Amino acid sequence: MPVKSERQKLLDDLERALYQAVLMNVFDEDDDVLDPSEPSLLD
Repeated sequence: MPVKSERQKLLDDLERALYQAVLMNVFDEDDDVLDPSEPSLLD
């Protein structure tokens, strides 16, 4: 089995972290619904 380069290891870690972040966002429905009672960050 070929030894992974440092760059490939970093890319794998990044991809895994990104995948987990996306999964958390999918299941965290509060992010998608704007709550009118909360102050907007855009104001």
